[in-house]
Amino acid sequence: MNRVLLVDDHQLIRSGLCEILNRTNDFEVVKMAGSVTEARVAIQQIAYDLAILDIRLPDGDGISLAKLLIDQFPERPVLIMSMFSDIAFVRRALESGASGFIGKDSSAIEILSALRSIVSNPRTFISPYTKSMYQSTTSHLTPQEQEVLQALTAGLALKEIATKFHISLTTVKTHTSHIYRKLGVRNRTEAAVKALSEGLVTAGK
Repeated sequence: MNRVLLVDDHQLIRSGLCEILNRTNDFEVVKMAGSVTEARVAIQQIAYDLAILDIRLPDGDGISLAKLLIDQFPERPVLIMSMFSDIAFVRRALESGASGFIGKDSSAIEILSALRSIVSNPRTFISPYTKSMYQSTTSHLTPQEQEVLQALTAGLALKEIATKFHISLTTVKTHTSHIYRKLGVRNRTEAAVKALSEGLVTAGK
């Protein structure tokens, strides 16, 4: 059972999400908060496995709160929810270290699917809006760069990739640098988002 911290300033939304999650066999809401202040108190009082955060809160915002939670508990994924699908919000969520971003207009099935995805792979950012973050480009990746990109997207560390493909760590770093340049991204997370959204790799492989 995954214990959920739910932070949203609207009582109706908190209640609705709580009911959806508590009807499942794999999620249980253990604490609800309506503000950043309440959330800060909550994380000192209860243990949780993942957090669902609204962006707009009365005393701050969910993305800043996400950074705080991830700094303290990097192994616990965060899903950010919002009524606004503005690409700037999606990018900020990605940069905060959150594992996903989803709209509040999503169906119960979509919300549960997103939660299950980030639980199984918290190091890969998921969002239905990520395709809009990048213009589709031809990557021109070499076969080995393609293999390294697949491994990066799967969450393997650079040393693990070197071992997997029987190449040196220096070679892996060189491939990674070339991948970032060719995809026009700055880091592993952005590379994974672009690779998955443009079908450059196979999810879960």
